[in-house]
Amino acid sequence: MAIYLITVFLILSNILGEHFWTDASPTDGKYSLSAPNIAISGTSTQSSTYAYYGNARNANDGSLENNYLRSQCSYTEKELNPWWMVNLKNRYQIFSVAVTNRVLECCKERLYGAEIRIGNNPNNGGTLNPRCGTIPKIESGQTISFSCEGMIGKYVTVTIPGRAEHLILCEVQVYGLPASNTDIEQEEGEPFKTPNGAPNVAVNGVSTQSSIYNMYGESKNAIDGSLSSNYLFIQCAGTSEQDNPWWMVDLKATHKVFTVTVTNRGDCCAERINGAQIRIGNSAENGGTNNPICGIIPKMNNGETLAFECDGMLGQYVTVNIPGRNKSLTICEVQVFGLLNEDAEIEQQQEDETMIFEDHIPGPFRLYDDLFDYYNEDTESIDIKEDEGINLAFRGISSQSSTYDLFGAAENAIDGSQSTRYMSSHCSHTDLDIEPWWRLDLTKIYYVNRLNITNRGDCCNERINGAEIRIGTSPERGGTKNPK
Repeated sequence: MAIYLITVFLILSNILGEHFWTDASPTDGKYSLSAPNIAISGTSTQSSTYAYYGNARNANDGSLENNYLRSQCSYTEKELNPWWMVNLKNRYQIFSVAVTNRVLECCKERLYGAEIRIGNNPNNGGTLNPRCGTIPKIESGQTISFSCEGMIGKYVTVTIPGRAEHLILCEVQVYGLPASNTDIEQEEGEPFKTPNGAPNVAVNGVSTQSSIYNMYGESKNAIDGSLSSNYLFIQCAGTSEQDNPWWMVDLKATHKVFTVTVTNRGDCCAERINGAQIRIGNSAENGGTNNPICGIIPKMNNGETLAFECDGMLGQYVTVNIPGRNKSLTICEVQVFGLLNEDAEIEQQQEDETMIFEDHIPGPFRLYDDLFDYYNEDTESIDIKEDEGINLAFRGISSQSSTYDLFGAAENAIDGSQSTRYMSSHCSHTDLDIEPWWRLDLTKIYYVNRLNITNRGDCCNERINGAEIRIGTSPERGGTKNPK
């Protein structure tokens, strides 16, 4: 059946230049120093801009959201050797660069072969500077990190050499510290070793914590793939006040961990993270607080993200803990960039509840696996038909009969997130209408083979009961006159 519009019709109620080199990570005696994300305060440019959604600034706005149509990514024209560059405004010693791909299954390969270059020459978009790494492969919506081992530069560039392509970047994080005048200069053109890109493995892990302050502060909020940092919007993990609080993620297998980043709470209480330790190892006892230390957080600003270079430390468990009496721990995101340790004995982990739904989660949503089991007794993903195809919803224009409040915009239902928590702005929500509806305009006529619908998970699962799915070419009354 040829179709143009998709409508979800709710009958009963709404769903409520010079190049330098240093061979060591930053250290303070025994432990790694923290390095902030300096890309956020930089000025970005690109070789061209495909459309107004794809401004260069979208790739260094401090957000890991990755839907191009919501102005969350940079996007060039299809051209030979496209590039994106951030001017850091001063010379920095750069320890890692992380790149986030677009969350659209059709286009993930566009970033294959992209190079990360660092130096002080802005000519040709910085594409002549020394190379830190090459992206051989990256999944849709995935963030991968490269250890740049203290390369020095004012400009960081991502470019696709040797072919005509669109360059799409949803975030570039650059972690570094101001460069000193004693750094060793590297000869122009001398190549750096290209390290393997390490993905953020925390998003596929299982998190726990020593206690929970209230319903807003579940441990999984710190591995939801978002750098948003408002605790009251269910974006952070938070413990009660206690002795030696901890938060831990189980990576399910032993990994070589190269970089760990921590994002602090943004709405208040920045000082609570002071003195926190980052530990990596294979012991889960006491929340992993007996494992070796990678780094210590002396202090952080509200909403700040700091990176710690862990130089391939081995471990299955990554812990953030604060030693001492009467402490509370609040963290809004932990990214763990690592690779499976080929020399370690990898034990098969028993599947958790999240994996029950794995076959129903399209590829672009793998970043959000750990969000999918939130209140899973109320959450269900429904397959209307099992044929494979491209998710067209990302390209569409959504609308609804009314909007309940600022959290419930229509486009939240096609934002690529499998989060089912309304207060995190990942669900659509109408007012209490007579015959409320939500509609998606695909902008062209398509054969639709399959539909997935995800219900709200934090409450009110019964509100969707009796909803009808209608498909057709008429936009009248929100498409509610189209065939069921």
